[in-house]
Amino acid sequence: MFPYLEKNYQKAQWFYGSSEANMLKSLKGNIKFMKQTAYLINSNTDEFEPVLGIESMSLEFNEQKEIITKWSVGDSYETKYKSFIEDKMLSNKHHSANSVELFEYDDAMGLANKYTKISSDGRKTQQNLKIEIQKDGSIYHSDKDYDIQYDNYERITSKKANYRDFEIVIDYLSFSKKGYYTKTYYIDNQMDSLEKYSYDDDTLIEKIMYRNEAVKSKKMFFYDEKNRLFQCISFNDEDSFENHYYFYNDKDLLIEDKISYPGRTMGTCNFFEYDVHDNVIQSRDNSFQYTYDQFGNWTEKLEISNEKVVQKTTREIEYFANGLHVA
Repeated sequence: MFPYLEKNYQKAQWFYGSSEANMLKSLKGNIKFMKQTAYLINSNTDEFEPVLGIESMSLEFNEQKEIITKWSVGDSYETKYKSFIEDKMLSNKHHSANSVELFEYDDAMGLANKYTKISSDGRKTQQNLKIEIQKDGSIYHSDKDYDIQYDNYERITSKKANYRDFEIVIDYLSFSKKGYYTKTYYIDNQMDSLEKYSYDDDTLIEKIMYRNEAVKSKKMFFYDEKNRLFQCISFNDEDSFENHYYFYNDKDLLIEDKISYPGRTMGTCNFFEYDVHDNVIQSRDNSFQYTYDQFGNWTEKLEISNEKVVQKTTREIEYFANGLHVA
């Protein structure tokens, strides 16, 4: 349903609806380049001022709708990708520091095997990145920032940062008995969180947060037959929890988020109304107005709260020539 989103994000990546992922949901046509800039109203001057946040960025796509280049806020970073969905970079330019990072990849394994940095004075430093195949068929890979271990199915089983005390451990052993795998996050040698994912479709089914090795909070996620999230239960402590139920229209767009607390009746937490282009025009607190181009992509969005425009977002979109799109 969302081709640009699905080409660039696995469900586990965009589950929480990041601003970057939401940019891609309603895109249509054969887009080659898009620059999105957000502005907030200055309450003192009533003038729009650019927002230095994640809602402002530029993206370049190939003809298969995959992101191949990303420019961050203010174009301070320019990153080219071998595969955006796998976070495999070809180059990363730091315009403020006038430096460049380059990555080369092993053809057989598809893993980065060389890292080069060119500083502002032209000095070049190179680092060969280690790839080792173990006797049991597992793979050890040391890239620029992480030591990564793969099992003999080429699945990541651990990812340890070499610039800070941070590690992710992924356990697939529970799948045969319970139908899920786990990701455990460690910070400063202490368990920070644990996530459970469905093995079949990588949907997040449970997330547990820890503090000082004890459970701080827990969320449980439930999906319907169309793999849409329909319930989320949050436990904050032994006596406190909240229960969300989600409802969708015939286009699988979220239209209502209902919430209930212990001892209280269910009420609407938020609701959403959409226009013919599947963009939100009304929520509980805000309304939205759009200007569209001939392909059905919005080029300006106004967010209105208490009858006042509080944010404006603009887009500059360049399309591939007609007939060139092959996806």
